[in-house]
Amino acid sequence: PYLARSLGAYGRILLGLGRALEAREAFAEGLRAVLPFARALPAAFGELAAALLADYLQACGEAGAEPEAGLVEEVAQQIGQPPFVHPAVVELAPLLLAVVALARGEVGPEVARLVESALAQMGEHAERRALMEALKRLAAGERNPQALRQGLALDEVDEQALSLAERVVMDERAQALLAAMMHALVAALESAGGGAAGETSGDSGLGEGSRLPP
Repeated sequence: PYLARSLGAYGRILLGLGRALEAREAFAEGLRAVLPFARALPAAFGELAAALLADYLQACGEAGAEPEAGLVEEVAQQIGQPPFVHPAVVELAPLLLAVVALARGEVGPEVARLVESALAQMGEHAERRALMEALKRLAAGERNPQALRQGLALDEVDEQALSLAERVVMDERAQALLAAMMHALVAALESAGGGAAGETSGDSGLGEGSRLPP
């Protein structure tokens, strides 16, 4: 774990210097170093693995490089919360991340309109109207868990999706973790179903060109 921490610190220095590609490699090495410890003692080393994963994904984004899918999936399996994400929530991942960005005020009017349109499309399906309303409240600035859910009959999928979005709004590192979990789970679904997950992801209401980067 000492090597992993040192590599993490080194990677953050490289990021600060604008050397994102080198930082990406440092974080990747740190992840590989901490993985055996995270497998053996997840309670003790899961947080370090999560932090390194978040930094790794940030470095990948800044470097314009694709994350190493196998590495991301393996780390996500060790630290991913919740342990099971419903496939319907996986399909909603782009919309959830977009709602989070809107809630944080990180998007402009054009993207905000796209998110609002996607939520309106979600509301056309009776089984997702409660989630639509909860996400609209979250995007509008509501943070109280009870207020978000007041008067809404949220089912299991709704509750899991809303809980994930809440977590990401409150913790910036969780955004990278959510993106990593979804990347790993979508890859697994595509592998198992011959690309079915990718074909149905349009149900989120955000087209490929309108999705926000993680």
